[in-house]
Amino acid sequence: MSHFGDMSWFAALVSVVLAVLSRRSALDRFKYAVVAFLAFLFIAIAIGWLMLPFSH
Repeated sequence: MSHFGDMSWFAALVSVVLAVLSRRSALDRFKYAVVAFLAFLFIAIAIGWLMLPFSH
C-alpha cells in the first residue's frame, strides 16, 4: 500500500473514533468525522509540500 493509502486509512480510523467519542447524535458524528478526515488529509498534504524542498 502507498503512503497516501496508509495515511487515508489512518485519518479515517482516527476521525471515526474521535467522532464517536465526542458527539452524541448520529448526524453530528457523521459531519464531524467527514470534517476531521478532510482536515487530516489537507494538513498532511500541506506538510508534505512544505517538506518537499528539503528532500533534495
